[in-house]
Amino acid sequence: MPNHSRAKDDLLWFAAQIRPFFRNLVLSMLLIASSSLMFLLDPLVLKWMLDVVLPSGDFRLLAFCVGGLLVIYSSRLGLFSLGRIINFRTAQRLAFRLRLRLLDKINGLSADFHETMPVGEKLFRIEQDVDQVAEFGSFVPHLLQAAFNLLFVIVAMSILNFRLVLGIAPLLAFAIYIAVRYQNRLRSSAEVAQERGGLESSFLQEHLASVVQVQLLNGEHGQTESFRELASARMNALDRRNRVEVFFGAWYMAAIAAGTLAVLGYGGHQVFAGALSIGGLVAFYTYLARVFDPLYSTVDIYARFTRVRASIGRIIEIAEQAPSIRESSNAVSLPHRNRGTVRLIDASFAYKPQFPVLSYLALEILQGEKVALVGFSGSGKSTVAKLIARLYDVQAGTVEVNGVDVRHVKLDSLRANVSYLMQEAILFDRSLKENLLLGCPDATDEQVQGALEIAELQDLLSRLPNGWDTRIGPRGTKISGGERQRVILARTLLKKPAVLLLDEATSALDAPAERRILRNLSQCLQHQSIVFISHRISSLHWVDRIAVLHRGAIEEQGSHSELIRKGCLYMSLANSEAPPDKARKPSSGVGLTHANLSLPTD
Repeated sequence: MPNHSRAKDDLLWFAAQIRPFFRNLVLSMLLIASSSLMFLLDPLVLKWMLDVVLPSGDFRLLAFCVGGLLVIYSSRLGLFSLGRIINFRTAQRLAFRLRLRLLDKINGLSADFHETMPVGEKLFRIEQDVDQVAEFGSFVPHLLQAAFNLLFVIVAMSILNFRLVLGIAPLLAFAIYIAVRYQNRLRSSAEVAQERGGLESSFLQEHLASVVQVQLLNGEHGQTESFRELASARMNALDRRNRVEVFFGAWYMAAIAAGTLAVLGYGGHQVFAGALSIGGLVAFYTYLARVFDPLYSTVDIYARFTRVRASIGRIIEIAEQAPSIRESSNAVSLPHRNRGTVRLIDASFAYKPQFPVLSYLALEILQGEKVALVGFSGSGKSTVAKLIARLYDVQAGTVEVNGVDVRHVKLDSLRANVSYLMQEAILFDRSLKENLLLGCPDATDEQVQGALEIAELQDLLSRLPNGWDTRIGPRGTKISGGERQRVILARTLLKKPAVLLLDEATSALDAPAERRILRNLSQCLQHQSIVFISHRISSLHWVDRIAVLHRGAIEEQGSHSELIRKGCLYMSLANSEAPPDKARKPSSGVGLTHANLSLPTD
């Protein structure tokens, strides 16, 4: 019963998706129905030719028969082809609409969803699963044609000889029995094949995005073996699905063969008895093939629908996914657009209930204050930034920006006021200028130029062959790691955030460049608040206050000199840092120096 209920739900979902294209489907249906009516005429013309025209020896009637058959074939082909063209366009528009809606839904889901579902899996659903659904949409004309053909042909056969129709009725019942029996096998094999395909796609996406690192680790062989296992599992799943579909079709072929033999045997007997003419037998035999052809088409369509149901289920899984970070119905915009005060009041949070990250943390950042968060890995520094940006919500306590609980702030207003920069610089294979304008498309050239100066990107701009119109490659690979982080900083400055969260966002810069750029930021954003997270203690002299986190709470606060004099946890962090940067070469790119080898962010 659950399977029938699920199949009904899938059909209702599919019907809801194609409802906007109802007019096109009706037009396609009318064209295909007209084609199916033409499908009935040629056996009748053939019967008349065998029973009347040929015995009469009338060449004019023969020419009329041939001309009539030509018109019938041409009309049938033209009507069906036009119906298919309309339906194909409809299916493509359906795929386009589904992809946009699915991408829009994924864009609205929260960080916990994106951090747990692999990129390749999401990509597989947007591309492969949507293609499966659209492909099934393109088979709607075949399904309609099969239904119309079956209905019209059975009516015509009943008029020719009702007894013969009764003779093949058990075969139709047998076909229905086979469909019911194979339903679960077809569905389960299709679901497994889709699941294996998603795993393979996820692996390839991760591997191809990191192939250089794999080479440096000398891990090509291990990755190839892992892919071999995944690809083999997918191949076996596809093979199993194909076997089930082939056996399913074979039973239908057996029913067709049995029906053909029954009609020829009993129909021949009727001819001997004078109850059926030779032309009638030929027409009936032709109609018989046209009964089982639609039935076999429905087998193929049914097998495809089982695959589509697997894809529909995977699409619905995302479509019905509720974001964990929701905007409340009474959400407000943040007051004081250029002001940035932040308060965490008894904030507690855990990614997993048994492993708390923050415990009743209290922190206040005043307007224009520059505060650094430091601590050993796992102390909760990055989590604090994610809570302020509302990538996650606290399980206890509150997080306020400008005196308003972030859970009561409109998300677009919060994101316009609070900018969170992570260690990994995310850029796209577009021009430098397009990447800079991503968060602020209305920025003027003068504003862009000013942001480039603050981020010290003039040298990069002069080296690029087409200036800021130069494409910087996938993920910004045509520029160095340090330059990528500078571009992200410049892009964020164009948004003019009230609160700027820098989570190891300058880790790829050498120490002198980092100090200059942070000083530029401090001067440029005098009235904005900055939260700076870094493992590099030597880069913290510019901030107003340093908060030291330990086991999810603030252990101590103060300036660099004050905390050094206390000689507590901050002193331990300072002593654990590598020797000063004088041992490393100045570089604006990524260098594998001792001072740059920090642990991953929390």
